[in-house]
Amino acid sequence: DHADAVVAQLRARGLTAELDANRIVVPVDGDHVLDLVRDAVAASGTGLRKLHPRRLTLEEVFLGVALTDSMSSAAASALGAADPAEVVPHG
Repeated sequence: DHADAVVAQLRARGLTAELDANRIVVPVDGDHVLDLVRDAVAASGTGLRKLHPRRLTLEEVFLGVALTDSMSSAAASALGAADPAEVVPHG
C-alpha cells in the first residue's frame, strides 16, 4: 500500500505520522518538515496528490473531537503545539 510506504519513510526520517483513512497526518513545526515529507513521498515511489493543513470534518466539529491532546487547534497553537498537516498519497 502506498500510504503505508509513505508512513514508513516519514517515521524513518524521525517524524510522527499517523494513517487516517487515505490520509497521513503529520505534525508540522517548520518548513523543514515539509521538505522531509516531500523526500519521504519521493523515496516511497508514489506521487503526492495533496498536502495541506488539517481541517476538522463536520463530524469532528459536532462530536467535539479535538486535534491535539483534547485541545482545539487554536488552543494547541496558542500553547505552541505543532499544527498538523495532511499528506494524501496518489494511488
